[in-house]
Amino acid sequence: MNTRQLNKLNMYLGVRRYVADPKVAEARGKIGGFQEAWDQFFPVVNEIRQQAVASRDLVTGGTTQTKETVRESLAIEAAKISAGLVILAEVKGDAVLAEKAYVTKTAMLGGRELETAELADSLLLLASAHVDHLGKYAVTQERLDRFELLCQEFSDLIGRPRAIILQRKTANRSLTELFHEADLQLSRMDRLSPSLEETHPEFVAGYREHRSIVHVNATRPLSDEELENAVREVKEKQEAEARKAAAKASQEAEEAQRAAVREEMEEKLRVAKKGLPVPAGGMPSSAESGGAARPEGERAATAAPAVNFGLPS
Repeated sequence: MNTRQLNKLNMYLGVRRYVADPKVAEARGKIGGFQEAWDQFFPVVNEIRQQAVASRDLVTGGTTQTKETVRESLAIEAAKISAGLVILAEVKGDAVLAEKAYVTKTAMLGGRELETAELADSLLLLASAHVDHLGKYAVTQERLDRFELLCQEFSDLIGRPRAIILQRKTANRSLTELFHEADLQLSRMDRLSPSLEETHPEFVAGYREHRSIVHVNATRPLSDEELENAVREVKEKQEAEARKAAAKASQEAEEAQRAAVREEMEEKLRVAKKGLPVPAGGMPSSAESGGAARPEGERAATAAPAVNFGLPS
């Protein structure tokens, strides 16, 4: 994977991270076409990232603290998903499902890292098969999407290629095909997002910020923290450009105002030299001034007589 593709992948990952957030589920679902494009975009980006990691073109390291943090988040989400599945199994009277679905946080954190990753993948497969009936138990597709991201992140950190690819028809496609598909779905979301500005302006603003991520000379996919930093950089750059544009507009307005005042003063001076009265409201029109200026002699002949204030002449 070349640098240009990695730069684009990081932009995809930023969009994926933002739009996958359950907090914006209502906004993205407002327009069916946007949701449909997102449903196609999400797995394609996951596959591109997976191929990037598996290709060994990049190094996805991580500190022990980062690995443990991801594992902790994975365990917390697994326990919530497991609870929903177990309740569903109890309602259905399915003892086999209940046994398979029972996963605790302790089990996720207590075994070897490889066992944790395999347990998480198994739970994800099980929940995905019953997701249509899990909504009332707080296990939605959005929650499973987020859980899949954690599964993928943890597998990357421990250097384990994931053995499963959920709901993907893209496993055997080339990177060129995958990038083309991702661009197509992203373009559809781009074109539909303005229709959400009136009802969900914050969502559209956030989408555009993440859409604008530029990571020059990338050597690997960015972590969530790095993606947030990249978004912050984009936002700060946009704000700086906006301040610069506002300052320039203000300066141009001031210069225009000074030019207008200067022109008015010059016009007053020209009128005064011609002996015409200068009205308080502005310059006299050609009609008010009688058209062309009269000869000096005529002005003198018609000038008002001087007033004598009792001073000796």
